[in-house]
Amino acid sequence: MTVRIRDEWFDTLRGVPCFRRLDGHEETVRTDAAPGEATLAARLAGAGCVVLFRERTRLTPSLL
Repeated sequence: MTVRIRDEWFDTLRGVPCFRRLDGHEETVRTDAAPGEATLAARLAGAGCVVLFRERTRLTPSLL
């Protein structure tokens, strides 16, 4: 599964033991904000799962 993890600004999640549960999956951890909805849509394209780590990403109806 392709997992996109958003808003992990301090990049600490990779050091947490539970992160190993994603072994075998293709994960992308973003530590920066997307400059606009079009960029965010491109970053999330093809994701099987989106994790909003710190709830800073707004998922609008048009983005969904």
